[in-house]
Amino acid sequence: ESTTGIEFGTDLRFFNGRVGLELTYYDQTTEDQIINISVSRATGYASKLINAGKISNKGIEAVLYASPLKSAAGLNWDVSVNFARNRNRVEELFTDANGNVLETIVLHSRRGLSLEARVGEAYGTLFGSAYKRVPDGEFAGQIIYKDGIPQKEESLKVIGNVTPNWVGGIQNTFTYKGFSISALIDAKVGGDLADESTSTGMQTGIYPITALGREEGVIGVGVKNIGSDDSPVYVVNDVVQPTKSVTRQLSVRSVNEGAIYEASYIKLREVRISYVLPRSFMDKINWVQSAKLSIVGRNVAMLYNTHPQIDPELNIYGGNLQGALYYATLPSTRSIGANLNLTF
Repeated sequence: ESTTGIEFGTDLRFFNGRVGLELTYYDQTTEDQIINISVSRATGYASKLINAGKISNKGIEAVLYASPLKSAAGLNWDVSVNFARNRNRVEELFTDANGNVLETIVLHSRRGLSLEARVGEAYGTLFGSAYKRVPDGEFAGQIIYKDGIPQKEESLKVIGNVTPNWVGGIQNTFTYKGFSISALIDAKVGGDLADESTSTGMQTGIYPITALGREEGVIGVGVKNIGSDDSPVYVVNDVVQPTKSVTRQLSVRSVNEGAIYEASYIKLREVRISYVLPRSFMDKINWVQSAKLSIVGRNVAMLYNTHPQIDPELNIYGGNLQGALYYATLPSTRSIGANLNLTF
């Protein structure tokens, strides 16, 4: 594996170091990565590892830090903000000795929906069946209904990508004499995930939203065509259908796009409260130089979440399979613990 390109950064400090900015920009191409490709079953194997492929990455990373308050009484406030944005593209994958070009590597697949590395697309493309949508005009992007039922495209489409628009966070730390309290908030904005559990719940009616209109039916949000296939005329859909007839089309088992959810979130990631035992107390213990007691909470609170049911940060497969099809995923946990740090 080899990487070429440019990377440059700067570290700026102001007001005697109380304000600083670290900034990095990169535009790089990585070649001959270790990838797994399928081979003929006649060889006795299903796949082989090779060095191939080319992926381009460009992005920016920034950290802004400051100390807004440093008082003579010992009250201090330190804050840091970080931001990262990456744009990648699969430039090529593999060409064999016969000149056959590999355009796609399926990283994970379930129920016809696949997570792929696809030439010409960002790494982590979600590919599968999609809803028919209005291509342009007043109702551009709206789902097309027929007889009150959402319609499906005949061919498979790119229906999402796991790469976020940006990630970042902010950490504040307050200290006063031996006490300190810090809080970390982090965020991921953009990117998609495929969640079979939620989409199946929509199909089977286990979520409260599926109780809407169980007696009288529902009208799906979208448009219908009152013209012809060649000259469509779209108007707002007003056809009532039984709730189950509509919600089952929101399932990955009917249309893969029904499993795609935006995976943005903002979390109160960590809260830490610490106390450093005073020097007068430590002098009484000859074999310990200092001691700090901390109470730490992790995954304290979900402040914002675009997914209606689960924590979109979950990755049950690990590695590069973020955004892969989740099914019966265990919920994320909150933890609270204590820490005693001794220096001898």
